[in-house]
Amino acid sequence: MHNVVYYARVSTDEQGQLNAIENQINMLEGFINKNMEWEMVGKYIDRGKSATSTKGRIEYNQLYSDLETNKFDIIIIKDLSRLNRNPLDYYKFIDRLVKNNKRLFLYTDNKFYESDDSLINGIKAILAGEYSRDISKKVNAGIRQKQKDGIPMTNGSTWGYDQKRGSKKLTINEEEAEIVKQIFDWYCEGKGFRIIYKLLEDKNIRNSNGKPFAMTTLKRIIRNEKYKGILICNKKHKDFDTKEIYDNPENEWIIHKTIIPSIISDEIWDKANEILSTKKRKNTVLDKEVITGYFSGTQLYSGKIICGQCGRTFWHTIISGKSNWQCKEYRNFGSKKENKDHGCWNIKLHTDELNKMVKQTIYNFVINKDSVMKKVMNGLKCSLLDNNDMKRYDKSKNEIEKLNNRKERLIDMMADELISKQEYINKKKSIDEQIEKFKTEIKSINQIKENIKSKTERLNGLEHILNIGLKSYEGVTDEMIKESLDKVVVISENQYNIYIYGFRYEANTNSPFVPTTR
Repeated sequence: MHNVVYYARVSTDEQGQLNAIENQINMLEGFINKNMEWEMVGKYIDRGKSATSTKGRIEYNQLYSDLETNKFDIIIIKDLSRLNRNPLDYYKFIDRLVKNNKRLFLYTDNKFYESDDSLINGIKAILAGEYSRDISKKVNAGIRQKQKDGIPMTNGSTWGYDQKRGSKKLTINEEEAEIVKQIFDWYCEGKGFRIIYKLLEDKNIRNSNGKPFAMTTLKRIIRNEKYKGILICNKKHKDFDTKEIYDNPENEWIIHKTIIPSIISDEIWDKANEILSTKKRKNTVLDKEVITGYFSGTQLYSGKIICGQCGRTFWHTIISGKSNWQCKEYRNFGSKKENKDHGCWNIKLHTDELNKMVKQTIYNFVINKDSVMKKVMNGLKCSLLDNNDMKRYDKSKNEIEKLNNRKERLIDMMADELISKQEYINKKKSIDEQIEKFKTEIKSINQIKENIKSKTERLNGLEHILNIGLKSYEGVTDEMIKESLDKVVVISENQYNIYIYGFRYEANTNSPFVPTTR
Protein backbone atom coordinates (compact mmCIF):
# COMPACT_ATOMS: atom_id res chain seq x y z
CA MET A 1 0.00 0.00 0.00
CA HIS A 2 1.37 3.40 -0.99
CA ASN A 3 0.49 6.73 0.62
CA VAL A 4 -0.70 9.08 -2.11
CA VAL A 5 -1.41 12.81 -2.29
CA TYR A 6 -2.52 14.97 -5.18
CA TYR A 7 -1.89 18.53 -6.26
CA ALA A 8 -4.62 20.51 -8.04
CA ARG A 9 -4.49 24.09 -9.31
CA VAL A 10 -6.43 26.54 -11.41
CA SER A 11 -5.24 29.99 -12.45
CA THR A 12 -7.14 33.24 -12.01
CA ASP A 13 -8.41 33.01 -15.59
CA GLU A 14 -9.56 29.42 -15.14
CA GLN A 15 -11.56 30.24 -12.00
CA GLY A 16 -14.33 31.52 -14.24
CA GLN A 17 -14.72 28.15 -15.92
CA LEU A 18 -17.62 26.22 -14.46
CA ASN A 19 -16.48 23.85 -11.70
CA ALA A 20 -12.90 23.89 -13.05
CA ILE A 21 -11.22 23.05 -9.75
CA GLU A 22 -13.99 20.73 -8.56
CA ASN A 23 -13.75 18.65 -11.75
CA GLN A 24 -9.99 18.39 -11.34
CA ILE A 25 -10.34 17.33 -7.69
CA ASN A 26 -13.02 14.72 -8.40
CA MET A 27 -10.98 13.31 -11.27
CA LEU A 28 -7.83 12.86 -9.17
CA GLU A 29 -9.59 11.55 -6.06
CA GLY A 30 -11.60 9.08 -8.13
CA PHE A 31 -8.47 7.78 -9.81
CA ILE A 32 -6.70 7.31 -6.46
CA ASN A 33 -9.65 5.48 -4.88
CA LYS A 34 -9.86 3.02 -7.80
CA ASN A 35 -6.29 1.84 -7.19
CA MET A 36 -6.34 -0.87 -4.51
CA GLU A 37 -2.68 -0.32 -3.64
CA TRP A 38 -3.08 3.41 -3.09
CA GLU A 39 -4.36 5.19 0.01
CA MET A 40 -5.04 8.92 -0.20
CA VAL A 41 -3.39 10.64 2.79
CA GLY A 42 -3.52 14.29 1.76
CA LYS A 43 -4.27 16.92 -0.86
CA TYR A 44 -2.79 20.24 -1.92
CA ILE A 45 -5.08 22.70 -3.74
CA ASP A 46 -4.25 26.19 -5.04
CA ARG A 47 -7.18 28.22 -6.30
CA GLY A 48 -6.62 31.20 -8.58
CA LYS A 49 -2.84 30.85 -8.69
CA SER A 50 -0.55 31.12 -11.72
CA ALA A 51 2.05 28.41 -12.32
CA THR A 52 4.59 30.89 -13.71
CA SER A 53 5.95 31.40 -10.19
CA THR A 54 5.88 29.63 -6.82
CA LYS A 55 5.33 32.94 -5.02
CA GLY A 56 1.96 33.03 -3.25
CA ARG A 57 1.19 29.37 -4.00
CA ILE A 58 0.79 28.29 -0.39
CA GLU A 59 -0.24 24.70 -1.08
CA TYR A 60 2.45 24.14 -3.72
CA ASN A 61 5.14 25.45 -1.38
CA GLN A 62 3.82 23.20 1.38
CA LEU A 63 3.98 20.23 -1.00
CA TYR A 64 7.53 21.19 -1.99
CA SER A 65 8.48 21.29 1.70
CA ASP A 66 6.71 17.99 2.46
CA LEU A 67 8.76 16.22 -0.21
CA GLU A 68 11.43 15.91 2.47
CA THR A 69 9.08 14.18 4.92
CA ASN A 70 7.56 10.70 5.13
CA LYS A 71 3.98 11.91 4.71
CA PHE A 72 3.52 10.28 1.30
CA ASP A 73 5.16 8.10 -1.38
CA ILE A 74 3.38 9.26 -4.55
CA ILE A 75 2.11 12.58 -5.89
CA ILE A 76 -0.50 12.65 -8.64
CA ILE A 77 -1.20 15.68 -10.84
CA LYS A 78 -3.43 16.20 -13.86
CA ASP A 79 -0.51 17.28 -16.06
CA LEU A 80 2.77 19.13 -15.88
CA SER A 81 1.17 22.55 -16.42
CA ARG A 82 -0.69 22.17 -13.11
CA LEU A 83 2.67 21.94 -11.35
CA ASN A 84 4.94 24.48 -13.04
CA ARG A 85 5.21 26.69 -16.10
CA ASN A 86 8.69 27.81 -15.13
CA PRO A 87 11.63 25.55 -16.16
CA LEU A 88 13.76 26.44 -13.13
CA ASP A 89 10.92 25.71 -10.69
CA TYR A 90 10.21 22.48 -12.55
CA TYR A 91 13.81 21.20 -12.28
CA LYS A 92 14.02 22.23 -8.59
CA PHE A 93 10.85 20.26 -7.86
CA ILE A 94 12.03 17.18 -9.77
CA ASP A 95 15.45 17.32 -8.10
CA ARG A 96 13.88 17.29 -4.62
CA LEU A 97 11.38 14.62 -5.70
CA VAL A 98 14.14 12.25 -6.86
CA LYS A 99 16.46 12.90 -3.92
CA ASN A 100 13.69 11.96 -1.47
CA ASN A 101 12.60 8.82 -3.36
CA LYS A 102 9.13 10.12 -4.17
CA ARG A 103 7.23 9.32 -7.38
CA LEU A 104 5.18 11.65 -9.59
CA PHE A 105 2.19 10.31 -11.55
CA LEU A 106 0.90 12.29 -14.56
CA TYR A 107 -2.83 11.58 -14.92
CA THR A 108 -3.23 12.79 -18.51
CA ASP A 109 -0.24 10.74 -19.69
CA ASN A 110 -1.30 7.81 -17.47
CA LYS A 111 2.29 7.16 -16.40
CA PHE A 112 4.87 7.84 -13.71
CA TYR A 113 7.57 10.39 -14.30
CA GLU A 114 10.85 8.70 -15.27
CA SER A 115 14.34 10.19 -15.42
CA ASP A 116 14.24 9.82 -19.23
CA ASP A 117 11.32 12.26 -19.27
CA SER A 118 13.37 15.05 -17.71
CA LEU A 119 14.40 16.71 -20.98
CA ILE A 120 11.06 16.55 -22.77
CA ASN A 121 9.17 17.72 -19.67
CA GLY A 122 11.69 20.54 -19.26
CA ILE A 123 10.95 21.59 -22.83
CA LYS A 124 7.23 21.43 -22.05
CA ALA A 125 7.82 23.71 -19.05
CA ILE A 126 9.70 26.17 -21.27
CA LEU A 127 6.88 26.16 -23.83
CA ALA A 128 4.30 26.59 -21.05
CA GLY A 129 6.30 29.50 -19.67
CA GLU A 130 6.47 31.18 -23.07
CA TYR A 131 2.74 30.61 -23.51
CA SER A 132 2.11 32.33 -20.15
CA ARG A 133 4.44 35.18 -21.13
CA ASP A 134 2.51 35.65 -24.39
CA ILE A 135 -0.81 35.62 -22.54
CA SER A 136 0.60 38.17 -20.07
CA LYS A 137 1.60 40.49 -22.92
CA LYS A 138 -1.88 40.26 -24.44
CA VAL A 139 -3.56 40.89 -21.08
CA ASN A 140 -1.31 43.89 -20.40
CA ALA A 141 -2.04 45.27 -23.86
CA GLY A 142 -5.75 44.97 -23.13
CA ILE A 143 -5.32 46.69 -19.79
CA ARG A 144 -3.31 49.51 -21.40
CA GLN A 145 -6.06 50.05 -23.97
CA LYS A 146 -8.70 50.24 -21.22
CA GLN A 147 -6.50 52.74 -19.38
CA LYS A 148 -6.26 54.88 -22.52
CA ASP A 149 -10.04 54.66 -22.91
CA GLY A 150 -10.42 55.87 -19.31
CA ILE A 151 -12.09 52.73 -17.98
CA PRO A 152 -11.49 52.55 -14.19
CA MET A 153 -10.14 49.16 -13.11
CA THR A 154 -10.62 48.63 -9.42
CA ASN A 155 -11.11 45.68 -7.09
CA GLY A 156 -14.45 47.14 -6.02
CA SER A 157 -13.11 48.29 -2.66
CA THR A 158 -12.40 51.98 -3.39
CA TRP A 159 -14.18 53.60 -0.43
CA GLY A 160 -16.85 56.05 -1.58
CA TYR A 161 -17.41 54.50 -5.00
CA ASP A 162 -19.26 51.52 -6.46
CA GLN A 163 -18.41 49.73 -9.68
CA LYS A 164 -20.83 47.08 -10.83
CA ARG A 165 -19.39 43.93 -12.37
CA GLY A 166 -18.63 44.59 -16.04
CA SER A 167 -19.35 48.30 -15.73
CA LYS A 168 -17.01 50.87 -17.27
CA LYS A 169 -17.92 53.58 -14.77
CA LEU A 170 -17.54 54.40 -11.09
CA THR A 171 -20.61 55.72 -9.31
CA ILE A 172 -20.68 57.49 -5.97
CA ASN A 173 -21.75 55.50 -2.92
CA GLU A 174 -23.47 58.31 -1.01
CA GLU A 175 -23.14 56.74 2.45
CA GLU A 176 -19.44 56.01 2.07
CA ALA A 177 -18.82 59.34 0.32
CA GLU A 178 -20.03 61.21 3.41
CA ILE A 179 -17.40 59.38 5.48
CA VAL A 180 -14.71 60.30 2.95
CA LYS A 181 -15.77 63.95 3.17
CA GLN A 182 -15.66 63.75 6.97
CA ILE A 183 -12.13 62.32 6.90
CA PHE A 184 -10.93 65.16 4.66
CA ASP A 185 -12.69 67.76 6.84
CA TRP A 186 -11.15 66.39 10.03
CA TYR A 187 -7.72 66.33 8.46
CA CYS A 188 -8.04 69.90 7.17
CA GLU A 189 -9.08 70.94 10.70
CA GLY A 190 -5.69 69.73 11.93
CA LYS A 191 -6.68 66.35 13.32
CA GLY A 192 -4.02 63.66 12.83
CA PHE A 193 -4.60 60.14 11.58
CA ARG A 194 -4.55 58.70 15.10
CA ILE A 195 -7.31 61.05 16.22
CA ILE A 196 -9.32 60.37 13.04
CA TYR A 197 -8.91 56.63 13.67
CA LYS A 198 -10.40 57.08 17.16
CA LEU A 199 -13.26 59.25 15.89
CA LEU A 200 -14.20 56.61 13.30
CA GLU A 201 -13.95 53.86 15.90
CA ASP A 202 -16.14 55.81 18.32
CA LYS A 203 -18.76 56.08 15.56
CA ASN A 204 -18.32 52.34 14.85
CA ILE A 205 -17.42 53.10 11.22
CA ARG A 206 -15.62 50.15 9.67
CA ASN A 207 -14.03 49.41 6.31
CA SER A 208 -15.54 47.11 3.68
CA ASN A 209 -14.12 44.08 5.53
CA GLY A 210 -15.83 45.09 8.77
CA LYS A 211 -12.55 46.07 10.44
CA PRO A 212 -11.38 49.46 11.78
CA PHE A 213 -9.66 51.72 9.25
CA ALA A 214 -5.87 51.36 9.37
CA MET A 215 -4.00 54.65 9.68
CA THR A 216 -2.11 53.80 6.49
CA THR A 217 -5.49 53.49 4.74
CA LEU A 218 -6.47 56.95 5.98
CA LYS A 219 -3.25 58.35 4.51
CA ARG A 220 -3.97 56.66 1.16
CA ILE A 221 -7.45 58.20 1.15
CA ILE A 222 -5.97 61.68 1.51
CA ARG A 223 -3.49 60.97 -1.31
CA ASN A 224 -6.03 59.40 -3.71
CA GLU A 225 -6.67 61.70 -6.70
CA LYS A 226 -9.89 59.86 -7.54
CA TYR A 227 -11.70 61.76 -4.80
CA LYS A 228 -11.27 65.03 -6.74
CA GLY A 229 -12.35 63.36 -9.98
CA ILE A 230 -8.96 62.54 -11.53
CA LEU A 231 -8.11 59.05 -12.78
CA ILE A 232 -4.38 58.30 -13.07
CA CYS A 233 -3.48 54.98 -14.71
CA ASN A 234 -0.23 53.13 -15.45
CA LYS A 235 1.53 54.34 -12.28
CA LYS A 236 3.03 50.90 -11.74
CA HIS A 237 3.87 47.74 -13.65
CA LYS A 238 4.49 44.14 -12.70
CA ASP A 239 7.59 42.42 -14.03
CA PHE A 240 6.72 39.01 -15.53
CA ASP A 241 9.97 37.35 -14.44
CA THR A 242 10.50 38.76 -10.96
CA LYS A 243 6.76 39.18 -10.16
CA GLU A 244 7.75 42.42 -8.41
CA ILE A 245 5.80 45.67 -8.84
CA TYR A 246 7.74 48.76 -9.94
CA ASP A 247 6.89 52.46 -10.28
CA ASN A 248 6.57 53.90 -13.78
CA PRO A 249 8.01 57.38 -14.54
CA GLU A 250 5.41 60.19 -14.55
CA ASN A 251 5.77 60.72 -18.30
CA GLU A 252 4.23 57.24 -18.79
CA TRP A 253 1.20 57.95 -16.61
CA ILE A 254 -2.21 58.08 -18.32
CA ILE A 255 -4.34 60.87 -16.82
CA HIS A 256 -8.10 61.45 -17.26
CA LYS A 257 -9.79 64.45 -15.64
CA THR A 258 -13.45 63.99 -16.57
CA ILE A 259 -14.02 60.26 -16.14
CA ILE A 260 -14.78 59.93 -12.41
CA PRO A 261 -17.38 61.93 -10.43
CA SER A 262 -15.63 63.88 -7.67
CA ILE A 263 -16.44 63.54 -3.98
CA ILE A 264 -14.03 66.21 -2.73
CA SER A 265 -13.49 69.67 -4.20
CA ASP A 266 -10.10 70.55 -5.64
CA GLU A 267 -9.60 73.15 -2.87
CA ILE A 268 -10.19 70.69 0.00
CA TRP A 269 -8.11 67.93 -1.64
CA ASP A 270 -5.22 70.32 -2.29
CA LYS A 271 -5.40 71.71 1.25
CA ALA A 272 -5.36 68.23 2.84
CA ASN A 273 -2.41 67.14 0.71
CA GLU A 274 -0.53 70.34 1.44
CA ILE A 275 -0.93 69.63 5.16
CA LEU A 276 0.25 66.06 4.63
CA SER A 277 3.27 67.26 2.67
CA THR A 278 4.28 69.71 5.41
CA LYS A 279 4.43 66.77 7.82
CA LYS A 280 7.27 65.28 5.83
CA ARG A 281 10.57 65.77 7.54
CA LYS A 282 14.10 64.62 6.92
CA ASN A 283 15.20 61.64 8.96
CA THR A 284 18.88 62.31 9.46
CA VAL A 285 19.49 58.71 10.48
CA LEU A 286 17.93 57.13 7.38
CA ASP A 287 18.64 60.10 5.06
CA LYS A 288 15.14 60.06 3.60
CA GLU A 289 11.79 61.78 3.98
CA VAL A 290 9.12 60.17 6.16
CA ILE A 291 5.69 61.21 7.35
CA THR A 292 5.58 62.33 10.97
CA GLY A 293 3.89 59.72 13.13
CA TYR A 294 4.83 56.76 10.94
CA PHE A 295 7.36 54.01 11.47
CA SER A 296 10.60 55.35 10.04
CA GLY A 297 12.42 52.19 9.07
CA THR A 298 15.06 49.83 10.37
CA GLN A 299 17.10 51.14 13.31
CA LEU A 300 19.74 49.55 15.52
CA TYR A 301 17.08 48.53 18.07
CA SER A 302 14.23 47.74 15.64
CA GLY A 303 12.31 44.66 16.79
CA LYS A 304 14.40 44.35 19.96
CA ILE A 305 12.45 46.66 22.29
CA ILE A 306 9.43 44.98 23.85
CA CYS A 307 6.75 46.67 25.96
CA GLY A 308 6.51 45.06 29.40
CA GLN A 309 2.94 46.39 29.77
CA CYS A 310 1.20 45.11 26.62
CA GLY A 311 3.78 42.96 24.85
CA ARG A 312 3.92 45.07 21.65
CA THR A 313 7.18 46.23 20.09
CA PHE A 314 8.46 49.79 20.32
CA TRP A 315 8.63 51.95 17.19
CA HIS A 316 11.21 54.59 16.41
CA THR A 317 10.04 58.20 16.04
CA ILE A 318 11.41 61.74 16.02
CA ILE A 319 9.86 64.09 18.60
CA SER A 320 10.98 67.73 18.68
CA GLY A 321 14.00 66.78 16.59
CA LYS A 322 15.12 64.05 19.03
CA SER A 323 15.26 60.31 18.53
CA ASN A 324 12.78 58.34 20.67
CA TRP A 325 11.05 54.99 20.93
CA GLN A 326 7.36 54.51 21.74
CA CYS A 327 5.17 51.49 22.32
CA LYS A 328 3.30 50.63 19.13
CA GLU A 329 0.05 50.32 21.09
CA TYR A 330 0.52 53.81 22.51
CA ARG A 331 1.49 55.19 19.09
CA ASN A 332 -1.72 53.82 17.56
CA PHE A 333 -4.22 54.40 20.37
CA GLY A 334 -2.69 56.73 22.94
CA SER A 335 -2.76 56.23 26.69
CA LYS A 336 -4.72 53.32 28.11
CA LYS A 337 -8.21 54.31 29.22
CA GLU A 338 -10.43 52.48 31.68
CA ASN A 339 -12.73 49.89 30.05
CA LYS A 340 -10.94 50.30 26.71
CA ASP A 341 -9.38 47.43 24.79
CA HIS A 342 -6.65 49.56 23.23
CA GLY A 343 -3.93 51.90 24.46
CA CYS A 344 -0.90 51.58 26.71
CA TRP A 345 0.67 53.49 29.63
CA ASN A 346 4.21 52.70 28.51
CA ILE A 347 4.89 55.68 26.30
CA LYS A 348 8.42 56.91 25.62
CA LEU A 349 12.11 55.96 25.70
CA HIS A 350 14.88 58.37 24.67
CA THR A 351 17.45 56.81 22.33
CA ASP A 352 20.31 58.52 24.18
CA GLU A 353 19.24 56.95 27.49
CA LEU A 354 18.68 53.58 25.78
CA ASN A 355 22.15 53.68 24.21
CA LYS A 356 23.78 54.49 27.52
CA MET A 357 22.01 51.69 29.39
CA VAL A 358 22.67 49.06 26.72
CA LYS A 359 26.32 50.03 26.34
CA GLN A 360 26.83 50.05 30.13
CA THR A 361 25.22 46.62 30.34
CA ILE A 362 27.46 45.19 27.61
CA TYR A 363 30.49 46.84 29.23
CA ASN A 364 29.72 45.20 32.60
CA PHE A 365 29.11 41.94 30.78
CA VAL A 366 32.58 42.13 29.20
CA ILE A 367 34.55 43.15 32.29
CA ASN A 368 33.01 40.26 34.23
CA LYS A 369 33.91 37.76 31.52
CA ASP A 370 35.28 35.10 33.89
CA SER A 371 31.96 34.64 35.67
CA VAL A 372 30.07 34.98 32.38
CA MET A 373 32.07 32.22 30.67
CA LYS A 374 31.64 29.97 33.71
CA LYS A 375 27.86 30.36 33.58
CA VAL A 376 27.77 29.84 29.81
CA MET A 377 29.84 26.67 30.00
CA ASN A 378 27.70 25.36 32.88
CA GLY A 379 24.58 25.98 30.80
CA LEU A 380 26.13 24.25 27.81
CA LYS A 381 27.18 21.31 29.97
CA CYS A 382 23.63 20.90 31.26
CA SER A 383 22.40 20.67 27.67
CA LEU A 384 24.84 17.98 26.54
CA LEU A 385 23.50 14.62 25.55
CA ASP A 386 24.28 11.86 28.03
CA ASN A 387 24.77 8.17 27.24
CA ASN A 388 21.11 7.37 27.93
CA ASP A 389 20.02 9.89 25.29
CA MET A 390 22.17 8.18 22.67
CA LYS A 391 20.81 4.79 23.68
CA ARG A 392 17.24 6.06 23.30
CA TYR A 393 18.16 7.55 19.93
CA ASP A 394 19.65 4.28 18.61
CA LYS A 395 16.75 2.24 19.98
CA SER A 396 14.18 4.49 18.30
CA LYS A 397 15.98 4.22 14.95
CA ASN A 398 16.06 0.40 15.21
CA GLU A 399 12.39 0.17 16.21
CA ILE A 400 11.33 2.33 13.25
CA GLU A 401 13.25 0.05 10.88
CA LYS A 402 11.54 -3.03 12.37
CA LEU A 403 8.09 -1.45 12.11
CA ASN A 404 8.67 -0.47 8.48
CA ASN A 405 9.60 -4.10 7.73
CA ARG A 406 6.35 -5.20 9.35
CA LYS A 407 4.46 -2.80 7.06
CA GLU A 408 6.13 -4.35 4.02
CA ARG A 409 5.08 -7.83 5.19
CA LEU A 410 1.52 -6.61 5.59
CA ILE A 411 1.47 -5.64 1.90
CA ASP A 412 2.55 -9.15 0.95
CA MET A 413 -0.14 -10.64 3.23
CA MET A 414 -2.83 -8.50 1.62
CA ALA A 415 -1.54 -9.41 -1.87
CA ASP A 416 -1.74 -13.11 -0.93
CA GLU A 417 -5.28 -12.47 0.42
CA LEU A 418 -4.24 -13.58 3.90
CA ILE A 419 -5.74 -10.38 5.27
CA SER A 420 -8.39 -8.03 3.87
CA LYS A 421 -7.74 -4.46 2.79
CA GLN A 422 -9.56 -3.19 5.91
CA GLU A 423 -7.44 -5.41 8.17
CA TYR A 424 -4.37 -4.09 6.39
CA ILE A 425 -5.48 -0.48 6.95
CA ASN A 426 -6.15 -1.08 10.67
CA LYS A 427 -2.81 -2.84 11.27
CA LYS A 428 -0.92 -0.24 9.22
CA LYS A 429 -2.53 2.55 11.24
CA SER A 430 -1.40 0.92 14.50
CA ILE A 431 2.15 0.54 13.17
CA ASP A 432 2.20 4.16 11.91
CA GLU A 433 1.18 5.39 15.34
CA GLN A 434 4.07 3.50 16.92
CA ILE A 435 6.46 4.87 14.30
CA GLU A 436 5.30 8.42 15.05
CA LYS A 437 6.05 7.93 18.76
CA PHE A 438 9.61 6.88 18.00
CA LYS A 439 9.97 9.73 15.50
CA THR A 440 8.87 12.15 18.22
CA GLU A 441 11.55 10.69 20.48
CA ILE A 442 14.20 11.17 17.77
CA LYS A 443 12.95 14.69 17.07
CA SER A 444 13.30 15.56 20.76
CA ILE A 445 16.90 14.32 20.86
CA ASN A 446 17.71 16.09 17.59
CA GLN A 447 16.32 19.31 19.08
CA ILE A 448 18.75 18.94 21.97
CA LYS A 449 21.53 18.48 19.43
CA GLU A 450 20.44 21.61 17.54
CA ASN A 451 20.31 23.64 20.76
CA ILE A 452 23.83 22.52 21.64
CA LYS A 453 25.00 23.37 18.12
CA SER A 454 23.35 26.79 18.28
CA LYS A 455 24.84 27.56 21.70
CA THR A 456 28.25 26.37 20.55
CA GLU A 457 28.14 28.53 17.43
CA ARG A 458 27.03 31.56 19.40
CA LEU A 459 29.82 30.91 21.86
CA ASN A 460 32.27 31.92 19.12
CA GLY A 461 30.62 35.35 18.88
CA LEU A 462 30.55 35.59 22.65
CA GLU A 463 34.27 34.90 22.89
CA HIS A 464 34.88 37.65 20.32
CA ILE A 465 32.91 40.16 22.40
CA LEU A 466 34.54 39.15 25.69
CA ASN A 467 38.04 39.44 24.25
CA ILE A 468 37.60 43.06 23.20
CA GLY A 469 39.45 45.39 25.52
CA LEU A 470 37.04 48.08 26.74
CA LYS A 471 38.06 50.99 28.95
CA SER A 472 34.52 52.33 29.38
CA TYR A 473 30.97 51.79 28.15
CA GLU A 474 31.56 54.46 25.49
CA GLY A 475 33.83 51.99 23.65
CA VAL A 476 30.86 49.68 22.89
CA THR A 477 30.12 49.86 19.15
CA ASP A 478 26.89 49.36 17.18
CA GLU A 479 28.28 46.07 15.84
CA MET A 480 28.78 44.82 19.40
CA ILE A 481 25.19 45.76 20.22
CA LYS A 482 23.88 43.92 17.12
CA GLU A 483 25.91 40.83 18.04
CA SER A 484 25.16 40.59 21.75
CA LEU A 485 21.80 42.28 22.47
CA ASP A 486 18.83 39.90 22.49
CA LYS A 487 16.11 42.34 23.57
CA VAL A 488 15.16 45.17 25.90
CA VAL A 489 11.93 44.75 27.87
CA VAL A 490 10.55 48.12 29.01
CA ILE A 491 8.81 47.52 32.35
CA SER A 492 7.98 51.18 32.89
CA GLU A 493 9.20 54.53 31.64
CA ASN A 494 12.43 54.19 33.64
CA GLN A 495 12.80 50.47 34.43
CA TYR A 496 14.15 47.89 31.98
CA ASN A 497 15.27 44.29 31.62
CA ILE A 498 18.18 44.03 29.19
CA TYR A 499 19.05 40.59 27.78
CA ILE A 500 22.64 39.99 26.67
CA TYR A 501 23.42 36.52 25.25
CA GLY A 502 20.46 35.13 27.16
CA PHE A 503 21.44 36.73 30.48
CA ARG A 504 18.95 39.14 32.03
CA TYR A 505 20.10 42.42 33.56
CA GLU A 506 18.05 45.03 35.39
CA ALA A 507 18.55 48.75 34.77
CA ASN A 508 16.74 51.99 35.54
CA THR A 509 17.22 55.65 34.70
CA ASN A 510 17.11 56.90 38.30
CA SER A 511 20.33 55.23 39.45
CA PRO A 512 23.87 54.78 38.09
CA PHE A 513 23.98 52.45 35.10
CA VAL A 514 25.28 49.38 36.91
CA PRO A 515 22.89 46.55 35.95
CA THR A 516 22.41 43.58 38.25
CA THR A 517 22.79 40.11 36.75
CA ARG A 518 19.83 37.77 37.19
